[in-house]
Amino acid sequence: MREGYCPYIPANTVWKDYTRYYTKTPDRLEYVEARIIKSDLIVDASEIEAATVVSSDMTADPEGGIDLTAEIDLQGANPDTVTIVGLFYDVQGRFRGAISSFKRNPAATVAMSAGTISIRTPPNLQGQQVDSHKIVVLDGFI
Repeated sequence: MREGYCPYIPANTVWKDYTRYYTKTPDRLEYVEARIIKSDLIVDASEIEAATVVSSDMTADPEGGIDLTAEIDLQGANPDTVTIVGLFYDVQGRFRGAISSFKRNPAATVAMSAGTISIRTPPNLQGQQVDSHKIVVLDGFI
């Protein structure tokens, strides 16, 4: 049994996820049942629409996961807490997962550096590798 976590899924989005299972007899594994055991349908933070991405860089490795660095200009917004969410997509535009970072009492410009090994794709699935990202900046904590 394994647990997965996605801090933020955009509205009207399907999350495509791969989980690797190691067993003594992998050829005998017929299916894996996935179920959502906890979800929160309400996001208590609001998007800071004026915020701009000064710079961002993503590294995605099929076996190693994803690393994201970003610098965000809050454009005069003055939240007590800011949450930066990196949303990741494959070449087909399918949502593959997210990572988040939060800062209390942020300055006018905030930086994030985060990564996860939970967003991986089998190397042989060339059309499904993570290849792009989007950044969402929220006023508040999620």
